[in-house]
Amino acid sequence: MFYNQRANPRVSYRAPARLIQSKGSGIRATVEDISIHGLKVRHQSPLTESNCHLIMQLADTVVQAHCRIARISGIAGQNEYETGLQFIKFISIGAVQQIQELLSLKPAANS
Repeated sequence: MFYNQRANPRVSYRAPARLIQSKGSGIRATVEDISIHGLKVRHQSPLTESNCHLIMQLADTVVQAHCRIARISGIAGQNEYETGLQFIKFISIGAVQQIQELLSLKPAANS
């Protein structure tokens, strides 16, 4: 039997993002899905620390948040990574409300 391991519903959402760690410049990423507590991103450069700063556009709000890297995996045969990020602290005002609004408008993703 398989279980959805996420504690909260998520929706598919594609948007460009930037991941910034303390030792280096930002890494370009693409958001794949989002929930109230985190999101999944794809990127080509490896993340080397356990936390990062996320910047992304969500509707009319620039979302900035400190995130914890919950999981990271390489994609076979490609120089690409899939990373699950957990929101630790939102820096931008209105980010939580924008995410809640997005979640209420779209059906939940299955995987």
